[in-house]
Amino acid sequence: MKIKWNEENINILKECYPTNTWEDILRKLKTKNRPAISSKASKLKIKREYKEDLYKETNRKIRTPYTKEEDNYMIENYNKMFANQIAKNLNRSYFSITNRLSQLGIEKNVWSDKNMKILRKVYPKYTNKYIQENYFPNRSIASIRTQGNKNGMIKLSEDKNKWYVKEDILEKLRVFTKELGRSPTYAEIDANPNLPSSKTFERYFGALSKIVMAWGVIPNSFIYSKGIGAISSNGEKCDSNAEYIITEYLIKNNIDYHKTVKYSEYIDDNRCSTKTCDWVINGVFVEYFGLPEKPAYYKKMEIKRQILKENNVKLIELFKQDLNKLDNKLKTLSQ
Repeated sequence: MKIKWNEENINILKECYPTNTWEDILRKLKTKNRPAISSKASKLKIKREYKEDLYKETNRKIRTPYTKEEDNYMIENYNKMFANQIAKNLNRSYFSITNRLSQLGIEKNVWSDKNMKILRKVYPKYTNKYIQENYFPNRSIASIRTQGNKNGMIKLSEDKNKWYVKEDILEKLRVFTKELGRSPTYAEIDANPNLPSSKTFERYFGALSKIVMAWGVIPNSFIYSKGIGAISSNGEKCDSNAEYIITEYLIKNNIDYHKTVKYSEYIDDNRCSTKTCDWVINGVFVEYFGLPEKPAYYKKMEIKRQILKENNVKLIELFKQDLNKLDNKLKTLSQ
């Protein structure tokens, strides 16, 4: 709220500003606008008489000498964490910490000649994560990467970058995939602290889809894209990756089916029109609904559901999340 500097308020300012607390000054002037009060006091050459009160009221820390324990803490951690984190842990300001480090003759993130010699030797051969864990535990990965880039260091090609044991990281990825119950995304791999980066897996093994397919897991690229279709192992045309996956499942499990069947062949209903069912198995309609989030697609889904329900035809619905666990939906059809 804007303050009206009439004679009454100016007198309150002259009387209260030098010695009263800010809480009292704001209450008497009926405002919360401290900067406006300070500005007016400065113009009128009115000064606060008790600096200590001012420090306390504005929540600023009164300077206190650093203890030996605080100095040791900074020396121990200045290359392990950012200065603002050290400041928070010691309940000091960022600028106070950086000034104190300077007073102690400590320049944050300075690389000694010895450290640079080690970095030049290991940087080309190993990942930054490995270098940090085994050579510079007191430095961040970002610091190592920045120093390498600044000094023109380059990672060597795959055949000279073998610190990972392929079998070990492959087994870790397999366990992680099993825990998820599906193929992990690149982002999930990068976020997992027990795994190397997704780029590392690509460097050693190629595309992630090839790895998980070898374990019988359907890649995300198959599940979440329509693809260009494929021909099943019995020679039938499939219009999408999902359709191909389901058809191959039926073939592998010796489940007899009819593919792309017109509704009108089983149901006498004018609404059937040219509608087709993906698979019919022993009179059971099996539909793969790939885009239920699309309003127009969902409307067509609902029409199919209604037709089948009103004509007492059993429907098994399949969605993207079912493609890696088709047993749960289709295994009973083979019995």
